[in-house]
Amino acid sequence: FAVGVITFMLVYIIPKFKDVFVSMGAEIPAVTQFALNLSAFITNNYMTIIISIVAFVVIFIFAYKKIKVFKVLMQKLSMQLPIIGKLVIAKEMSMFASTFATLTKNSVMLTDCMEILSKITSNEIYKDIMNRTIDNLIKGDKMSETFKDHWAVPDLAFYMILTGENTGELGNMLEKVGEYYLKEEKNLVGQIKTFIEPAMILFLAVAVGFIVISVLVPMFGMYQTVAAG
Repeated sequence: FAVGVITFMLVYIIPKFKDVFVSMGAEIPAVTQFALNLSAFITNNYMTIIISIVAFVVIFIFAYKKIKVFKVLMQKLSMQLPIIGKLVIAKEMSMFASTFATLTKNSVMLTDCMEILSKITSNEIYKDIMNRTIDNLIKGDKMSETFKDHWAVPDLAFYMILTGENTGELGNMLEKVGEYYLKEEKNLVGQIKTFIEPAMILFLAVAVGFIVISVLVPMFGMYQTVAAG
């Protein structure tokens, strides 16, 4: 909506003032000239801009769905972002732990649990963890060995899983992990929502303020010229 309002002002409002400035012989400052150039660029190339955006989105979605290397790269990048990364990890850990706890409490074998979880998640990093865990379990290793020192597995989750394995209470420990990361996920979503609202207001204020200034500066110059005359 904000982008639509700004585009409307640039395409329909700014050009109307250009004729006024030219007819009055007003001096056009740099900020106004930039707004006029931006308006002319959007007006003359709007189809190219729309096609480029649509093409980019389509290509991105296609590459994300069909090219595994690209998907993994995008998921790794998103998981490295300050708040978004924590949200992705919390979401995956909550889903993993809660589902795993339910399966183990219903006497499902660990290898079968991992196979089911690898099919549920769409995150390739966690799919790889599940698949490597299956291999380790077949070799006789503990499940926790795969999670140890992995950047996508928080230390808290690892130690809870390790404790559950050593005490024979894996299902209960995983249930607690799932509950903890579900709360963490909700808290992170709340933080993002709290940040987005003022950020959008600031963006809109700066953009509209720029357009208003680009219109008012030449008008003040015209007023001073008329007053001096």
